[in-house]
Amino acid sequence: MTNAARGVVHLPTGTFAVATLGQRIRARSVDVACKVVSQLCGVATGAAGAALSAEPLTRMLCWGTSLSMGFVGYDLLAMRITGRRAWGKTSFGRQLAGIVVLDVRTGQPVNAVRQRIRDFFGNFVTGGVFWSYVQASRDPHGTMRAWHDRICGTCVVQVPR
Repeated sequence: MTNAARGVVHLPTGTFAVATLGQRIRARSVDVACKVVSQLCGVATGAAGAALSAEPLTRMLCWGTSLSMGFVGYDLLAMRITGRRAWGKTSFGRQLAGIVVLDVRTGQPVNAVRQRIRDFFGNFVTGGVFWSYVQASRDPHGTMRAWHDRICGTCVVQVPR
């Protein structure tokens, strides 16, 4: 991946404009709002299921199942719905912002497992979400790649129109 100009990446599948900081923040904001709604629905479902049961084990299973679905439900739904699109499985926020995460070696969208690993590194390991924006904005190569992008071999680009 070489850069002829700032804000452009050359991948095996073509030359792409790098996603701006504003696009990344918009995508993250939509995704966080959707995840909060999903988690609140999980809590409400768990509370309703636990209230209807007198058995402690059933209550625990209701809470556990609904909370786990609240945490992963949004991701599963987003990947299922957006997986039919040409740019692969991505989140609603990234789709609305017009960006996609690509593999720097192949130029193809990353799969769901690799995307979750990238999100884990971006959220927890490399300093958190805010710090990843700082890292991306200070990239000396102009590719807006933060540490978690470099670790996972990804690049966030604008979807060609």
